[in-house]
Amino acid sequence: MGLARIVLAAVAVVLALAVPAAGADDRAARMVVRARAEVARGVRYDPSYEKIAYPGGDVDASRGACTDLVVRAARAGGVDLQRAVHEDAVRAPDAYPAIATPDASIDHRRVPNVKAWLERHAQRLSARIEDHAAWRAGDIVVWRFGICPACRPRHIGIVSDKTNADGVPLVLHNIGPTAREEDVLGAWTIVGHFRLR
Repeated sequence: MGLARIVLAAVAVVLALAVPAAGADDRAARMVVRARAEVARGVRYDPSYEKIAYPGGDVDASRGACTDLVVRAARAGGVDLQRAVHEDAVRAPDAYPAIATPDASIDHRRVPNVKAWLERHAQRLSARIEDHAAWRAGDIVVWRFGICPACRPRHIGIVSDKTNADGVPLVLHNIGPTAREEDVLGAWTIVGHFRLR
C-alpha cells in the first residue's frame, strides 16, 4: 500500500471519529467516511475465521469480508454489531437460524446474521431502487445473488453519499478483490434496506 493511500485512510478514519455523535445524519456521515476508508486502504476481501477479542474485536485492518466493512462503518456510527448480534443471538436464538452455537468471533461477520439483527433492531425501508428518496447515505443494503427466492442473503454494503447520473446511490462494499465504491445497488437482488436507529 502506498504512502498516499495510508495517509488518506488515516485522515478518513480521524474524520469519521471526529464527527459529533448528535443525530442520524451525523451517524450516517461517520459511517460513509469510515466505509470509504476501507476503499482508500484497499482492504483485501477475506472472510476466513479468526478468533478475535470481544467486544470491539476485529480481524487485521488490511483484510475483511463485506460484513467487516459494514461492522467497521457501524462502529464509527456508534453501533458495535459484534456485540449487538452476539447478545441478541444469545437472547433470541430462534431469530438466528444460521447460528448453531453463538460465536462472538464470527457471527457478526456473516450476512444472514447481520440481516437478522437489522430486521429486529433497525428501521426497515423500501428496497425499490426507483424510490430514490428512500435511499440515504449510511443506509445498509443486503443482497442475494441470482433470482432464487429461497437463497440466503450473501452480500451487504453501505449506501454512499454519491450517486450515478440517474440519481441512484453508489455503494461502498467489499466483494473482492478489495473494497470499492461503485454503482452496484441494482446489480443483485435486494433483500433488505435498513437504517440504524
